[in-house]
Amino acid sequence: MASLEHVLCQEINPFDPTTHKIFNFWDEPYKQIPIVETIHQTVIEKFEEILDQIAQDHVTRSVILAGDSGSGKSITLGRLRDRFNAKAFFVYVSHWEENSYVWRHTLRCTVDSLLQIPPDCSESQLLLWLKNLPIFKEKGIGKWILGERRSFIADMRASFPVGIHNPNKFFGVLYDLTNPELYPIAASWLRGDDLDEEDLAKIKIQRSIDGETGAREIIVNFGKISRSIYPIVLCFDNLDNVPQLPDGSLDLQPLFNINTTIHSNGLKNFLVIISLVTNNWKKAFDHIQQADKASLYKQLVLRSINLEQAESLWAARLAPLHEKANPTPDSPIAPLTRKLLEDTFPAGRANPRSVLMVGYREIERVRLLKLPPIATQPPEPESTTQEVAKDEPTLKKVAKPEKTVAPLETNQADRLIAAFKLLWQQEFKQTQQNISRLRQFSSLELGSFLRNALTGLGISVKPRLLPSSTYRDLSFSFVDPDHQQAIGVIWTEEPNLTSFFNVMRSALRVEENQTCEVLYLIRAGNIGNTRNRGHQLCKQIFYRAPNRHLKPDIISLCYLVTYDRLARSAKTSDLLLLDQEIKLDQLRSMVRETGVLRDCALLQELGIFQKIDPDPDPNLDPDPVASELKQFILDFMIHHQLASQGTIVNHARNQFMGITEEQVLKLIQQLCQENRFNVVDPSQPVLDQIVCRIPSHAATK
Repeated sequence: MASLEHVLCQEINPFDPTTHKIFNFWDEPYKQIPIVETIHQTVIEKFEEILDQIAQDHVTRSVILAGDSGSGKSITLGRLRDRFNAKAFFVYVSHWEENSYVWRHTLRCTVDSLLQIPPDCSESQLLLWLKNLPIFKEKGIGKWILGERRSFIADMRASFPVGIHNPNKFFGVLYDLTNPELYPIAASWLRGDDLDEEDLAKIKIQRSIDGETGAREIIVNFGKISRSIYPIVLCFDNLDNVPQLPDGSLDLQPLFNINTTIHSNGLKNFLVIISLVTNNWKKAFDHIQQADKASLYKQLVLRSINLEQAESLWAARLAPLHEKANPTPDSPIAPLTRKLLEDTFPAGRANPRSVLMVGYREIERVRLLKLPPIATQPPEPESTTQEVAKDEPTLKKVAKPEKTVAPLETNQADRLIAAFKLLWQQEFKQTQQNISRLRQFSSLELGSFLRNALTGLGISVKPRLLPSSTYRDLSFSFVDPDHQQAIGVIWTEEPNLTSFFNVMRSALRVEENQTCEVLYLIRAGNIGNTRNRGHQLCKQIFYRAPNRHLKPDIISLCYLVTYDRLARSAKTSDLLLLDQEIKLDQLRSMVRETGVLRDCALLQELGIFQKIDPDPDPNLDPDPVASELKQFILDFMIHHQLASQGTIVNHARNQFMGITEEQVLKLIQQLCQENRFNVVDPSQPVLDQIVCRIPSHAATK
C-alpha cells in the first residue's frame, strides 16, 4: 500500500465541488453523498417530534425549512426520508414553471414520488400506501385481486362515506393499481396525464383529470384517505427557481394557496415542508397573504456548523483515501488540520459548503505540489474543445451573451472548461439513466426545457404563441439566427386526441394570422388517423413546407433536461467548478464554447445547429469511440492535473460502457508518446503509476 501523500496524487480530489448541485432525494447521486449524522441533528430531531405528533393526533402541520445556500437543506430532506420512510410516505416537489400549473405540478410530483421504491422495500410507496388502507388490512389484498372491483368500490365508499370527489372513479383507479397490467395506466391517470380513449376505457374512466381543479380534488382525496394510514410528507424543495414578482422576490402565493387548502379542507396526516434560502424567504414573506401565514406551524433554520462538525465533514470525505493509505494517518482529517479550520473560520462556525471548499483548495495545493517542475510552469493557452474531433458542427449565427466569462489565469481557464465538460458528461449519463420515455414529463415541462436551452444558446424566446388560453403554454416563438425568420414551436405529447384536435385548431389560427413564417409541431406520440379531425388539421398545417412535424427522441430530451438542471443549479448558486461558483451567464458561455448541445438532434432539426451527416466518411474518423474516449482522458487530466493510471481507467470505464482497461491504457500511452502526459513513477505497477499532464507549450518543445 502507498502513503497518504502518494494516494492523494493517485486519486482525484475527494472534495470535488461538482457534488454541490440541485438533486432530488430519489436520485442516485444523493445516495453517494457521505452523511455526517451530527450535522443539523437537532433539526432532524425536531422533525421527528412533529411526525410523532401527527401520528398521534393526525393534525396536519406546515413547516418552513430555511438555510443559506450550501447549508444542506436538500440533504436534510433526504436524511428525513432515509430515517422515517418506514413510518411516513415522502413526496418530493420541485419548482414549477407556471403559476397556472401549480396544483397539477404538485399532483404529478406526488404520484411520481409514490411510484418510487423506498430503500429496503420491494414495492412502490403507492402500493405500500394502498395495502396499508384498513380495507386491505381487514380482508387481505388477495380478495380484491380476484376481480371484485365493484365490491372494493362499495367497501371503500362505506369506509369513506363523505368528502371523496368522484368516489366511484377514484376508488376504481385505486383498485386497478392492484392489477400489474393496469397499474401503469392507473398511475398515469392519477398523475394527471391526458390519456387517450383506449387507455381510459381499460380503467373504466371517461375522461382524464381536468385542469387545476381536478388535480386539487385528487390531492384532497389522497388527504382524506391518508388520515387512516401513515402521514404523507410533502417536501417542497428548490423553490428558488419558481416565477418571480416584479420586485424580483419569489412568488410563493400559489404554494401557500395549496398549503391553506390542505388545512382548510381538514386534510389529516400531512406534513408540509417548504425549503427555502433564508434571504429569499424573508423577501417573499411580505407578499404572502396574512391568512396564509397563519397556517405555518414552525420555522426551522439550518444554522452554521461548529468546527468539530466541520472536522467530521472532512473526515467523511477523506475516509476512502485513508483506507488505501499505509501507514494509517494519525488524524482522520490528514493532510488537513484543525488549525486550518481555526484560521479560516476564527468565529468557530461555518457553512458546510464553505468547509468543503476550504478542503478542496487545500487538497489541490497538496496534490499540485507533487507535480514535476515541467508541469508547474505557466502554460500557454490551450483549447480543450477540439483536441481530437475535427470539423465539428457549429452553432449558427447566435446573439452573443450579455456577459462574458471573467478573465482567468490561463491554466485555470483551461481547467474550468475541462471540469465543465466532465460534469456535463456525468450529468448527461445520469439523465439517460433516469429518463426512459418522453411522457415522464408534461407537455408544459417539455416545452420549458426547450425554451431554456434556446435561451442558453443566446436565442431570444417569446412564450405563449397559441391564442387558446388552455394551450398557449405549450407554445413559443423565436427568431431563426440564420435566416432571421419568425419560428413558431408547439410541443404536445398528451395522448388524448380530442386535446390534440384543440391544439391543432389553435395552431390553424396562428397560421391564418401569419403570426410566424414557419411553424414546427414537436410530437413523438400518435396523431390519430385520417378519420380524426386533429390528424387532418395536422397534415394540413405541418406537412406542407416550410412547416414541419418533428418527432423528438429520448436522447434529445436528455440533452435538454441536462442543461435545464445545470441552469437551475447556477441560478440558485448551487453549481460549482474547481473553487468557483458558476453563475448562469457563465454557464451559458461555457455551453456555447464547448458545444455540448450541438449533437442534440432536435436542435439540429430546428436549425439551431448544422445537422450531422448520419453516414460520414469513415476515413475522417475511423474510430469515433476511441476519439471521444481520448478527449475524455485529456479533459480528465487537464482538470485533475495528475492521477494514477488505475484512477483514469476507473473513471473512463464508469463513463463509457463496454470499454476495456486495455483500451484506456493504450490511449494513455499514446498521449504520453504525443508528449501530452508524463509518467512520474514508471517503476511502479502500471495501474499505480502516477500520470501528470504536460502543458501545451512544453509538449511542443
